[in-house]
Amino acid sequence: MKRLLILLVVLSMGSFVVLFPPPSSQSHIPEVAEPNDQVAFARVVHCPWLRADGAIGTELIMAADRPFEATVSVPWAGEVVAQRAVGGMPFGVLSTIDLLGDTLIPSHISAIVEFSGEASGAVVMGNGEGVLASIACAPTGPAVWQLAGGSTLTGMDLELRLFNPFPQDAVVAIRVMSENDLEPESTLESLSVRAQSTRVIDIGSLLDLRQVLAFSITDPAGLVVPSLAQTSEGGDGAGWTGVASADVWNFPFTSGGATSGVLVLTNDEPIQASYDIDAYAPDGSVSQLWQGVLEPRTVMEIPVDDLRVLLPDPSVRPFGVRVRADAPIAAFLIGTGPKDTAAMAGLPTASQEWIVAGPGGAESNATVWVMNPGQTVATVTLQRSSNDGGLLPAEKFAVPAGSVFGISTARGMILEADQPISVAWIGSSIGTTVYTGGIALSDA
Repeated sequence: MKRLLILLVVLSMGSFVVLFPPPSSQSHIPEVAEPNDQVAFARVVHCPWLRADGAIGTELIMAADRPFEATVSVPWAGEVVAQRAVGGMPFGVLSTIDLLGDTLIPSHISAIVEFSGEASGAVVMGNGEGVLASIACAPTGPAVWQLAGGSTLTGMDLELRLFNPFPQDAVVAIRVMSENDLEPESTLESLSVRAQSTRVIDIGSLLDLRQVLAFSITDPAGLVVPSLAQTSEGGDGAGWTGVASADVWNFPFTSGGATSGVLVLTNDEPIQASYDIDAYAPDGSVSQLWQGVLEPRTVMEIPVDDLRVLLPDPSVRPFGVRVRADAPIAAFLIGTGPKDTAAMAGLPTASQEWIVAGPGGAESNATVWVMNPGQTVATVTLQRSSNDGGLLPAEKFAVPAGSVFGISTARGMILEADQPISVAWIGSSIGTTVYTGGIALSDA
């Protein structure tokens, strides 16, 4: 067995590619102590994808809009095998080594983070040779989870991870769609997931040579938090958590780094869904690019380059999109490159307050993208994290109506706007890329 090296990621849709030097160069390492039973927890997030691979260094990035206290727990094989209390600043980094101590555990680990305040979240970041990774932690989820965008073509490995953080066993039913429409895979129709454990399914061994896959996951008994982990032929990977279906999906960027983006839309309902795709450019021009119909229980891909050529100025590189549908669907952004892969779920809400956790590192490049889908200028106030985990003085900027605005950064940040915006960030380092959504602190 190997010593666990964890990956945690903050809520809001993440991906599996990291940009990190030692924690000391990024933000404050919070005080680590034994859990305090007197702390009342207001928010709990579940991190369904952690690594126990010595080739990848991982850290849990935690953030809140004020100094926080949190308890981080690692359940495995039916019991909690490691637990730490952290806190003291709005931003903090906890390494896997500090979290696990002398605990030895094999692969397929997940974690739970309990925060003292509601305005908070966590992200797992990991890096290794040719690997940059982040994946979102999620709250207890919907009755039906949607996951889409994975592939089992030659050279692509795909895992479905089912994390049961609760003390009762769970049973899940999974419906699978691909470019071949519904996939009759009886193995996934009823799966048991032991209490306080993570079950991993090798999708390639069940459904080989599929270009795009989508999963609809229900919990007839108990609850799970699902995620996908994709590894490319070049060795890089991406991970992303499930979402609930919605009728609006925001993407503040559509590609970047060494990747080309593909929008993946999935309709798990028994009825058609008509949808529109609007583009938002830095100059404030809004274009209706695409209209289409998603047939019942299908999944489809739309290359971002096919959308770009429809722009009034196809040379525009940074642009965001909004997908609107007349019935609930799910939408994801998948990025691929020669040796690179990245992924994130769309943002189903615009919000006036956001946390961005994860950007950092002297050898990485990160850009936070803000999309203003409104009809008036948005005034945004941001505070970047300091080296000690505090907050630097506030900065203000304006985002024109119907536009996207990029902020280069090596730090996490908190953003507050006078009207709803959407926020996500993209990072790249040594030919690898990560897509990660921001953490919405309030709904529009």
